[in-house]
Amino acid sequence: MVSYSIVTMLSKAIKESGSTDPIKVGFALEGMKADSLNGQVEMRASDHQLLQALYIATWTKVDGKTVKYDQEGTGYGWKTEKKYDAAASTQPTTCNMKRPPRS
Repeated sequence: MVSYSIVTMLSKAIKESGSTDPIKVGFALEGMKADSLNGQVEMRASDHQLLQALYIATWTKVDGKTVKYDQEGTGYGWKTEKKYDAAASTQPTTCNMKRPPRS
């Protein structure tokens, strides 16, 4: 899922900046939000960390109700026990990223 999020955001940043220049794309990514496979994700501006919801799940026998999808013919799948929004699972940063000047 993270790969999907990154490709989605990279594409959006290239379009918004009108460039493939890494510095311009990097600045376009700061604070960007995008819809991903597991909800909305955000690129934290201060250190470029991807913030997303945290899911706690257990590997459980498919029952057709809480676990609908069989994983690779095993008879088991993932049951979501708890979802924490990104704000609840985000850790503070001590990053002192050196930014190039905006061009």
